[in-house]
This record gives sequence, C-alpha cells and structure tokens, in this order.
Amino acid sequence: MPRIVPVALVAALTAAALAFAAPAAHAQGWTPYTGWYGSGSVGWFQLRDRDGTTSNGADVHAEYDPGYALGVAAGYGFGNGFRAELEGSYSHADIDKVRIGAFPAAGGDTDIWAVYAAGYYDFNTGIDNFRPYLGGGLGWAHTDTDSVSVGTARAGGGTNDDWSAFAEGGLNFALNDRLDLVPGVRYTWYNDSKGGLDDNRAWLFKATLRYKF
Repeated sequence: MPRIVPVALVAALTAAALAFAAPAAHAQGWTPYTGWYGSGSVGWFQLRDRDGTTSNGADVHAEYDPGYALGVAAGYGFGNGFRAELEGSYSHADIDKVRIGAFPAAGGDTDIWAVYAAGYYDFNTGIDNFRPYLGGGLGWAHTDTDSVSVGTARAGGGTNDDWSAFAEGGLNFALNDRLDLVPGVRYTWYNDSKGGLDDNRAWLFKATLRYKF
C-alpha cells in the first residue's frame, strides 16, 4: 500500500468528522457506550530509530521510512465511560538507512502482526459532539524483519514473538447515535531487543470508525 494512502484516509475521515459530527451529535445526543461495538482503523505508522551492536562489537544505527497500520477490534462499553477491547493489527515499515560501524548497509522492511487486550476511558466534557479518551493495552507481537549486514557483521533479522504494550489518546466524534469517528495517537513498545538492536518503539496516528451494536 502506498504510504500516501493511509495518510490521506486519516485526513479525509477526520475532516468528515469535523464537518458532520457536531450537528449529528447535537441532534441525536451522545452517551457513554453501553454494550458491544466493533471498529476498523487505518493509520500512519512510524518506527523510531534503533541502535545497538553486532556480534563482533560494531555499532549499529537504523532509521525507518513512514509506513502504515491496519486494525480491527471488538469491544464492550460499561456505560460509565470505561470500555474494554480485543484488537488485532498489522503494521508495515521500510528500513530507510542502516549504518554498521562507519559503513552503510542494505536495508529491508519490517512487518508486525499484533494482538492486544486494551482498556479505555471516555471523559465527559459536557459537550455532546465529542469526548476525549485515554487508554492502553498489553499484548503479543510477531515481528518479521530483514537482516542487514556489511561483510561478516550482521544485525537484526528473522522473526520474533514478544510482549508489546501501548498508550493511546484521542477524541470520539459522534456521527450519529451508532457510528463514531475516532482520530487517535498511539505510542507502542515492542520487547524485541535481539540481533544486536534495542527494542522497537513506534508512533501511530490513526483514524477509526466504530459501530455500536
């Protein structure tokens, strides 16, 4: 998927919320979730730089191009602002630059499949059309990363299955009494410091459509 596609979708969906959420929400009213809901999301995914050392002691530095992330989730709202979710996601990013010692190395890409159990709280602002939220999750991530090398020095590469956790915040925009558009920002940590590199960390800017059953 071209990198511009998720960015354009996030911008378009957020603009739609700003244009339509306020009149729809004031007409329909908006209350905390009570019951089941489902959601789908698309976002701009940015892995942070990584550093480490190879098996022979050479310093390693890796930088990543912006990528994309896709997610689906099922959740339950308890009617008091608290929500619980089970989420599955896929993220992709290309390795932009890699340096081993003083020498540049050929890069590749990183694919991450993850499952999270998450909890959120929607704050009551007294305004019908939107409510901010905060939350986080803990889960398991399967990472597939291309290795990089210069001569006999090699770093990273292979597949890993590791713990992962995230913190997230954003806004709920009510499009009507059942459908919300939710722009959000997430910071994720992956416990995958193997092959000479430190843990992966990433920013995710996403737009979610959430439907209440």
